[in-house]
Amino acid sequence: MISFRFSTPFVIAATMAVTIGAPLFANDAKTVQTHIDTMQWYPTPFGPTVSPVSGDLANGAHITIVRFEPGMKSDVHVHSRDYTGVVIQGTGQHYEEDRPETKIDLPPGSHWVVPANVPHVSTCTSEIACMFVLYQDDAFDFIAHEHN
Repeated sequence: MISFRFSTPFVIAATMAVTIGAPLFANDAKTVQTHIDTMQWYPTPFGPTVSPVSGDLANGAHITIVRFEPGMKSDVHVHSRDYTGVVIQGTGQHYEEDRPETKIDLPPGSHWVVPANVPHVSTCTSEIACMFVLYQDDAFDFIAHEHN
């Protein structure tokens, strides 16, 4: 079981979810809550597990929590749309291999933006699982990138 405490990173992520996700609930005016212990996690073909917050990861704009196990590292990849991430647990890196200055540890509360079609690597460098809140204004994709 992953333990979670309400901290500044959580408040940032929750505020982001409410602010960005508000239009998604315009026709259904009710509060939606999910306790950390009841979140549904789904496997992905590229390694981490995901838990939807709002929207639909596969088909359009979404806010999704992505969980990397300790030490998990993605292959170099791109996304066809920009995305924004916020670290809410653990310490991770989201960097461009040919730009060493981007390879920095991002502890809870840190955030990043990866523009569309920029080759990058995502990894969990902490000894506990990493959780990242991702926002993307279109469907998520993971496209392996071949080195030149």
